[in-house]
Amino acid sequence: MTNTQNDRSGFNDHSSQKNKTFKPYQTKTSDTKQDLKAPVIFGRDMSNEAARTPWPRFGRIADEALLQTTAFEESLHADYENGIDVFIYMAGCSGLQAKAKGYKLPLFKCGVTQVPDLLVRQRDLNSDAYGSVSMKNGQPVFESDWTNWEMRQAELLSPPDAASPVRLMKRGLGVRLPAGLTPIYFEKEMHRRLYPCALHIFATSKAGRKHFELLDIDPTSVPRFISYGFGEGSRLSLAHEIYICRPREDWTRLRLLAEAIVSQFLAKASA
Repeated sequence: MTNTQNDRSGFNDHSSQKNKTFKPYQTKTSDTKQDLKAPVIFGRDMSNEAARTPWPRFGRIADEALLQTTAFEESLHADYENGIDVFIYMAGCSGLQAKAKGYKLPLFKCGVTQVPDLLVRQRDLNSDAYGSVSMKNGQPVFESDWTNWEMRQAELLSPPDAASPVRLMKRGLGVRLPAGLTPIYFEKEMHRRLYPCALHIFATSKAGRKHFELLDIDPTSVPRFISYGFGEGSRLSLAHEIYICRPREDWTRLRLLAEAIVSQFLAKASA
């Protein structure tokens, strides 16, 4: 990825010590810890203008004031030992953009990778034509315009504290995991918190079914798939990382969720 080192210069400096003592600022809202631990719920006031259907928000963070807080608790971060780096990204392509327009939903792919150069992950998405397959009458239908994926530029409504393990990159968020917290665990925890925002999950919900019925769209046709080639054969897998989100707001929600996962891991480790 272009300028990756410059984007992560502060992040790299943050890793120069084997042990890091955290001194984060206190949460400004007493409900922050509870909200960040809870499953994702539907936003109260984020409705589609055409279908008037509420869609879910990342991490149950519907209160705009929470976007100015931190998910850290200072008492949990003494003698913090640095572990592995992971990177959170958002991506879009013209095929997904067309679906978003037809579905009247903001749609992007959100994922976690250990590869710091996000252009490598971008090439993988294009090579796999991620999300290019839909199902019609039980048969796979391959669609074009799913091989021009591009990483979205990252922005935060409120910057992370200097002690935070999260760092803003030009097209993603870098997260320094504490020793013992594996990338696989972090990724699973992140997607668990985003789960109801996933397009295929929303399509099966009561609100989602109503939304697509109002648009005269069969909800069963909404989930996307990937065809992975293996030798002479292939395998269809669900494209489960396509989410309903608005990047301008949801980069900050992803930051808060990443901080919360780290905080909760440290709390359990010190219990």
